[in-house]
Amino acid sequence: YYTGDQRYASEILHQIDSWIHANPPFKGIHWISALEVGMRVNAFIMVYPFIRDLIQPLLLKQYLNSIYLQARFIEDNLSESRFPNNHLIGEAFTLVLAGLFLKSPSSDQWYRKGLKILSEQVSRQVYTDGVNKEQSLNYHRFSLDYYYLFIILHRQNGLKYPAIIDEYTEKMSDFLMHSLMPDGSAPRFGDADDDRGIFIKSECRDDYRTLLALGAVLFDRPDFKFMSGTLPEEIPWLMGEEEVEKYRRINAAPPERTSAGFPQGGYYIMRDGWDPHSHYLIFDCGPLGHGSAGHGHADALS
Repeated sequence: YYTGDQRYASEILHQIDSWIHANPPFKGIHWISALEVGMRVNAFIMVYPFIRDLIQPLLLKQYLNSIYLQARFIEDNLSESRFPNNHLIGEAFTLVLAGLFLKSPSSDQWYRKGLKILSEQVSRQVYTDGVNKEQSLNYHRFSLDYYYLFIILHRQNGLKYPAIIDEYTEKMSDFLMHSLMPDGSAPRFGDADDDRGIFIKSECRDDYRTLLALGAVLFDRPDFKFMSGTLPEEIPWLMGEEEVEKYRRINAAPPERTSAGFPQGGYYIMRDGWDPHSHYLIFDCGPLGHGSAGHGHADALS
């Protein structure tokens, strides 16, 4: 985009066209997991600003129709169960995004359904101390990605949403801040597939601090900025230049506490400071996770 070289947009168009023609609706491996369909829809929609000046009318029609069919598939195959997890959160976000992006007979219904699910699940899947019930920092981050995208999408468009989403997103970010090791890496508690809801750069899988940078801007948190490192490119791509300036104006300050307990989630953290060379200790005393298939099993014997 910055180079102005159309090869990049042309390659995106080629990939979209190729996928549509190789994967007829509701047939094959790419029409099985509603979450994976949702992640593809998110990518389809997020690249639109970069292809809209080049996309030809026929492909545009196929592209929009593909988004419609995939969103319909998600609505019909939501990962609803007695113990819902990050899959349902990701799917619900896609319904919100597709509902706002497309003008279709189903769009309002998608948006309302996604909003309802996200509003309900944030307190159902997260303890009041901010720890995700799946007992894995990786899946904690994955769910947090979608809630940050939701908040940014709504604030950028001046749309109202339930305050509980801000409340729990900030709590989840606070736990994330305390749980990270002094160098910004994540402790290896719980299993993980290293996936992201926000995938903008090649090092996304190992990056846990970007969310704190977004949180610094959205919640005016100097301590989040302190732990976020340098200005991440997610802020200009997702939030724009005004929010870049806001991030720069925030005076970073280390968190007030060096010890923090999260009794519901079962994590207890101690450190002797907040610089990259500080000593750090974390105990995982939590359960195996949400329901019978929680993600905390991977460290049950550690």
